[in-house]
Amino acid sequence: MIRKRVHIGDGGTIAILAEPTPIALDQEAVIEFRASGICGTDISARDGQHPYVPLPYYPGHEAVGAVIEAPEGTDLRPGDLVTVIPTLWCGRCKNCLRGLTNICENMQFFGTGYREGGMAERYLVDTKYLFRVPDGLSVRQAALIEPLATPLHAVDQAPDVAGRAVVVIGSGTIGRLVLAVLRHRGVGKVAVVDLDPKKLEIAAAMGAETIQAGTGDLNTQGRAALGESADIVFDCVSTQQTLSDAIRLADRGGTVMTVGVPHGPVNVDLPLLQDHQIEIRGTITYLPRDYSRAAELISSGVIAADDYITSCFALDDAEAAFDAARSGKERKVLLVAESEL
Repeated sequence: MIRKRVHIGDGGTIAILAEPTPIALDQEAVIEFRASGICGTDISARDGQHPYVPLPYYPGHEAVGAVIEAPEGTDLRPGDLVTVIPTLWCGRCKNCLRGLTNICENMQFFGTGYREGGMAERYLVDTKYLFRVPDGLSVRQAALIEPLATPLHAVDQAPDVAGRAVVVIGSGTIGRLVLAVLRHRGVGKVAVVDLDPKKLEIAAAMGAETIQAGTGDLNTQGRAALGESADIVFDCVSTQQTLSDAIRLADRGGTVMTVGVPHGPVNVDLPLLQDHQIEIRGTITYLPRDYSRAAELISSGVIAADDYITSCFALDDAEAAFDAARSGKERKVLLVAESEL
């Protein structure tokens, strides 16, 4: 059977390819496309700026679909709505054996360099990387499970945020979801930093103090907003400037969580880190259990899809969708099946 799927080529060109759907291997399910989100990883990869996603590739790691065929012996049935856990762990390395599948030593990543991606009419996924969407969740709600799992995992990797003074740098989709998780976890005072006044308006409506980047000394502004230094800073941008700002905001004794994917190496003031006992922690993706917790937050109404998803495009309009996501005018852009438009 011929399928259409999105391909991002050298130079960031986007094409819709028509090709035969491969034969499913052992334990692979055949999934029919319902939706796939476009995130910062996709934008930076298309621009050739992602350190771990070389061009060309088949995009679509925020993938939601319906089961067409599933291997015998699984609990999946045709018609089940599923979302992909794109961290394709090996299950054999020391980290996998410790349950740390997000830092598998032999990781492949569905939708960012793997042979299959979720921006396709049909695609194949081993059933162990599929999460059955709970009954009652719509396709659009399900499309937020993967993006929400990353902030849930990031907050888990930080010290306990309850009652603490926290700064979030960057108020894109991930930054806003980090803020939502912080509020749910009982954060004390929280300030959000961004260049875009409209994004800051959203953060303010979510209960945060806001600081427009580039309007003064961020360290002074942050301490004024919190009334103290930050116990924890979530850097959801991860440039040289934002990491340096985060370290100053967390000085002394604070923790910096690097959530955003940097485009390249950055430098740190190591004498300051050592002398002032500042900790920097990396956090990446999620564990399978984070999908269940994300689905629970969405089901309970803590996270509302309409607060994040602002535009939907058909699969054939992938280039327009990527351009819209890059424009900065959207919150979250999805490619969706015709039935979801």
